[in-house]
This record gives sequence, structure tokens and C-alpha cells, in this order.
Amino acid sequence: MGHHTKRCARLSAILAVGLAIAPASWPSPQPPTLGKDVWLRVTTPNFTLFGEVPESRLRIVAARLETYRGALEWLHPGSRTSPRETSVYVFKDAKSGLPFTPAPVAAGVLLDVAQEYDVPNYVTLAAPTDDPPLEVLYRSYAVQFLDDNFPRLPLTVREGLTGFYTGFAVTGEGTYIGQMNAEDVRWLRENAALPLSQQLAVDRRSALLATPNGRKAFVAGSWALMHYLVAGSGEKRARLPEFLQALESGASLEAAPAALGLSLDELQQEVAGYVRGNRFPAIQVGEGGAGATPGAGEMAVRPMRRDEILAVLGDVLGHAQADSAESAESYQREALVLNPSQARAYAGLGYLRYSRERYDDAVPLLERAIEIDPDAMSIYLLARSLLKLNAHAGTTVAAPVASPAATPPWLARSRDLLARAIALRPRFAAPYVTLGATHTLPDGDVAAGIALLQKARLMLPARTDIAGNLVYLFLRQGDSVRAQRMVDDALVHGGDPAALAAARAAIATFKENAAARQSLQKVAPSPQELAGGEAFRAREARRLREEIEATQDPEARAKLEAALKAIEHPLVADYNDAVKLFNEAVDRANTRDYPGAIALLETLLPKVEDPEFRTRIETLLQRLRKDAARLQPVQ
Repeated sequence: MGHHTKRCARLSAILAVGLAIAPASWPSPQPPTLGKDVWLRVTTPNFTLFGEVPESRLRIVAARLETYRGALEWLHPGSRTSPRETSVYVFKDAKSGLPFTPAPVAAGVLLDVAQEYDVPNYVTLAAPTDDPPLEVLYRSYAVQFLDDNFPRLPLTVREGLTGFYTGFAVTGEGTYIGQMNAEDVRWLRENAALPLSQQLAVDRRSALLATPNGRKAFVAGSWALMHYLVAGSGEKRARLPEFLQALESGASLEAAPAALGLSLDELQQEVAGYVRGNRFPAIQVGEGGAGATPGAGEMAVRPMRRDEILAVLGDVLGHAQADSAESAESYQREALVLNPSQARAYAGLGYLRYSRERYDDAVPLLERAIEIDPDAMSIYLLARSLLKLNAHAGTTVAAPVASPAATPPWLARSRDLLARAIALRPRFAAPYVTLGATHTLPDGDVAAGIALLQKARLMLPARTDIAGNLVYLFLRQGDSVRAQRMVDDALVHGGDPAALAAARAAIATFKENAAARQSLQKVAPSPQELAGGEAFRAREARRLREEIEATQDPEARAKLEAALKAIEHPLVADYNDAVKLFNEAVDRANTRDYPGAIALLETLLPKVEDPEFRTRIETLLQRLRKDAARLQPVQ
């Protein structure tokens, strides 16, 4: 265990050298001079590794990462393997890997940094020995694991669990997780711990994290809290899932410890006593975790050609630094000089255009990439580029007074591409999210959209846009109960006020549209008139004319003539059609076809003379124009 701690310290020293370099002087990447070094690609059931180290060393890194993934899932039964693609770049030393690693934005280690859900997770590390220190790899995957499985935990719990998970080792005696962090323990012995109420309240904007001492106090206190709860709390450990669930569900920081049978003050005292006791037992991973190490047959190893090396290095460089596009592009273009059919180079160039919102330039590059070698990410980015290029067209109907427009070709192709990406990589969450969102458009298949978004939500439970689109699709089904339940379960404590407000507005609009339909009953002709239709009116008009001819009483004659005029009034004759048009406008509004709904009402308004009916049309028109102005295009 002591040897493991020394390796951790050595890696920290290597990274500290890099973090001390100011961003302005960060080394510029140059095309590699490979010399005698051979780059290898290793694929395991869940990861892809690229390395300029010997095969045996690269296999060790791959096996450790799969074992680590299995240990986390063993420790949290029911958790999920990340739906994001993870690529690990293993360099022979820190100097080689530094240009491909994001430049620091602060003096200390970044806390809780994770990639966007639809961008691959890139990890760079140095492996100068056959038993390389892998804490940076473990930390990166731990952050991703927590983001996928426990997305709404307070920062101190996420940081503490990340620190606990990072203390991972595979030894001759077994596989262990939660090994002591000597630096955190030393800090806690030499400094006063933060009050737990303050520790739990820290978020990414807290002033405490702006100072080195404040960050150290926060990181060490977070590690101690979660090490105690996971490994040192005895029988209370069985209630840890309940504690985490309480925090995920929005329980107050003062109330959450009650899930452990403790008050906040009692929990603080127990953690302080745990630190004073100076015993920090690691957990030995059981069969389900240790057995997750892939066998030799589950690892595929092959050498990489120079063009492929250039392409994959350009790929990580394009994602690593905001100002590295020019250097990344030079890698990709050199790869294409060596091999004009290098699909990854085209994909990398396409991503560089896409990430800078040059979608029209991205499309032909991504088209070429998937023509050579279809891959789910390139297909997904192509679909997204098409959606971005036509972002506002999706809410426009060509013939608003007729039936809703057919699916435009760009939207049909986008959906086909997204379905293809799903077929290629069923565990890739992003295409499910985007494809499901396209079904909120006027031509969308509501049932298909719900099915896709429900699958996406299982993989990405923190994504509030998924929950928001499900709210809308439930409303399109007329199911306001499920829509409200989604708001209560996923958005009230989701940490996204804008998404919550939009979902509540959608439910309010649904109810207003239903009320608008119902209000027409107040100005409708009698059931007998509606049931009789044209034949009823013709019979009534004939009867009234006969009575007018037969009567000699001026007063009775005037009443009969007024009745005849009313029965022949254009409003009565066209009322059924008017109601149908009004209801069709409401239906179109419910599918977010606001231009079509507005055009129908604007066509109808001049034809209606009844003041009450006109008021209802004008009120609905005013609201629909506001809703149309707020509508965000599908992207």
C-alpha cells in the first residue's frame, strides 16, 4: 500500500510541472517524429486506447481501466457503464503528452470537469514504466461515472467520491478501492476542518475554491466525509444509497443526513472522530468487480499506420484546446496527404468545422468520412449539422391553411442518419436524444419520440432537455398527468430553472388550449340546429316563409322575418366549418406548428361576425404569436 502512495505522489509531481506553465507559453504541438516508436491501438469491450508504449504496457493500462470500471459498478449495484465513448492516449512520458492535454485555466487541479454528453471522453496520460501510475485515468473515469449515474449530487459528495474511487489498486492480494490519500490526511491533521454545513453548501461558484488553501480544505474534507460513509461507517454504510438518493431528490443539506440516522452535527462529529482515529480501510472488490478484467480474447491489438496516428492525434488536439484548431487541422491534412482515404481525418476536419458552427463546411467532410468508413459519431455529427443548417425550417409549414406539410427531405435524412448511428452504437446516448427531439416537430411520431427519449433518459438521467421534450410529447398525447409527473420527478429538483419554467409553460398552454375548445360550447348553436345541418335549416326557412305569407299580424310577421333572417345568417350556416378551423388551429398549436395555426385563425377571423367568437379567436391568436416567438428550434 505504501508503494502505491509513492506512485501517486510521483504522478502529482509530473502534473504539477505542466500546471505551472502559463497558458500563453503552453507548448505547441508538432507533427510527431516517430523514429523507432510504434503506436498501437487496443480496443476492449468499453474503451479504445492509443499508445506509443510497448504492447504489454498498453495491455496493462487497458486491463486496469476495465477492472476499475467493473469495481465502480460492483460498488454501486444497478449503476450503468457510461454511454459515452472513452478514448485513452498513452504517451511514453509527460513531455510527449503535454501538448495534447488541455491547458490549465487555474493554478490548481480542476474540480468535477466532465465532457459534454455527445462528445467523446478523451484522457491523456504518461506511462513511462511497466507499472505506470494511473490515478489521472481513474479520476477522469470516476468523474464520468458519477456524471452518468449520480448527476445531481452536491459538489462535495461528487468530489469526495471521486477522491475515494481514485485510491484504486490491483495487488497480489486482491483489488482494492478507497486507499488512503496521504496528502488529504496530512492536511486534515494540520488544519481545522470546514464545518460540514459549509462543506456541503460549496458549489463551483463558491469563493472558497478561488484560493489554494480553500480548495485544499474543500478537497480534503470531501474525501474524509465520503471515505467515512463508504468505508468507515460500519452498519451505516447500508444506508448510504438512501442518503445519496435524498440528495439527488433535492433534500435540504440539513435534512439529508437523517437518511443515515444522524443529524448534521452528529455526522460532523463522526467524521472528525474517523480522521483522528487514523484508520482508513480500503474496500476489497468482490468477484463481480474483480472478474470484470477482460481476457486476452476480449482485447484487440494492432499497429497503427502513420496516417492513422496523425488523425487520432489531431482528433484529441481538436477537442483539447479551444485555440488549437489550426494545429489540429495540420495533423488531419498531413494524414490525408499520406492516405486520401483516411476516414478519421475527414471526420476530424468535419468536427473542427462543426464545433465552430461552420455547418455547411462540415457536411461534405462528414459525408466523405462515412462514405469511407461509417462510424456512429461522424453520422451523428452529420445529422446534427443538417439540423443546425435547417434549424428554423423545422417550425415552418409551407401551406398553412391546408393539411400540415410533409416531412422535408433534410429532416427525413437527419432522422435516417440518427437511426443509423443508434444501430451502429446502441449504447451511444446522443442520437437517441436528438432523434427523439425531432419528433416534437409538427410531423413527428409522438409514440416513437417518447420511446426514444425514455431510452435516452435511462442513459442520461440528468439531461433536463430530455425531460422537457418528454413533457411536451406526453401533452401531445393528451396525457397531462404523465407530463406533470415528469416535471415533479425530473425537473423540480433538476437544477435547470429555464427547463422547469418551459415545461410548466407547456402544461399551462395545453390547459389553455383545452379551455379554448371548451369555450366554443358557450356560443354554439343548439344541438338540434347542429344535428339538422342544411336540411334542418331548409325546412325551417320554408316553414317560416309559409307562416309569414299566412299571417296578417304586423308584430308576428316581424318576429317571423327576424327568425328567417337568423336561420339564413352566414354565421349559422358556416358555424360547423368555423369550429373545425378553430379546433384545427388548436391542434396545430399543440404540435408546435404555430405558423400554420396562426394562418388558420387569421383566415377565419374576418368571416366570423359573432362578437364572443371573434374575441376567442383574437385571444388565441395573441397567445400563439407569443408562443411562436419563444419556440426554440430543434438542434
